[in-house]
Amino acid sequence: MSQREPIERHVTVGGLDLVAWEWAPDGAPEGPPVILVHGIGLHGRTWDRVIRELPASAWVFALDLSGHGASENPPHPEGGQIWWDAYGREIAAVAAALDLPPALGVGHSMAGHSMIFAAEAAPERFSSLLLLDPTVGDPERAAVAEETPAEPRPVSRRRNEWGSPDEMFERFRSRSPFDAWDEGVLRDYCEYGLTKSGEGYALACPPSLEGTIWGGMSPDVYRAIASIEVPVHIVRAEPRTEHDPPGWTPSQTWPGVHEYFAQATDELAAGRGHFFALEAPELGARLIEQALQRATAR
Repeated sequence: MSQREPIERHVTVGGLDLVAWEWAPDGAPEGPPVILVHGIGLHGRTWDRVIRELPASAWVFALDLSGHGASENPPHPEGGQIWWDAYGREIAAVAAALDLPPALGVGHSMAGHSMIFAAEAAPERFSSLLLLDPTVGDPERAAVAEETPAEPRPVSRRRNEWGSPDEMFERFRSRSPFDAWDEGVLRDYCEYGLTKSGEGYALACPPSLEGTIWGGMSPDVYRAIASIEVPVHIVRAEPRTEHDPPGWTPSQTWPGVHEYFAQATDELAAGRGHFFALEAPELGARLIEQALQRATAR
């Protein structure tokens, strides 16, 4: 277990100030750098507990995508929708701005989907991908873009103002899906997911912006998948069944997606829902370590 503290790195991409949190290795890094990217409404520091479980020799970057964490918010998108392929190109641009050697790209949920486009946009920046329930449907459904609703999505109405991170933590700890998260991860989500606002705090990812990110799956995802030549490992959560308990968060990923990559493997996170890396940081760390071992063995 590593107790390293991250370095806050700033880069400019598309005119926006973006933050990449760097955990420098203790000595020479073993294996490629690791780029970790979060899902919708989260931020790079939700990976803290996972990174603590990694060896001190791992060289890790956790990104705050635009509109999340300590990164600058983008303008409200024309048409009311941010598409996830755009976030993929943003990830690629951050990797280029940091001038990283070919990295292990790790993305959860929306960021797993976006990581496919990052590797397409800058193949020289990625040596392999680890996609954690990356929200990719079957080819027929994925080819049809979700219609952007005329009215703001319900998530746009979530509570924005908070008295403190502790208040947010106490509010969320008993609510699905947060009640299944590791408590340390949830505390980090609250601590680094708020910004000062007057005498209190507001969400770093404003609900009005978060609502424009939902539903942004790119209909070009299988075209991008066909361009990926590096090894890919996909880890899926359990699929939905008729016996789902209340609050269950089943897989958002079609089980056959790995067959469309040039070289990919598939794994089921048995008994786990969509947020498995946030529920069990040691599991997330194990998956990353195994991916690094595969990378160094090649």
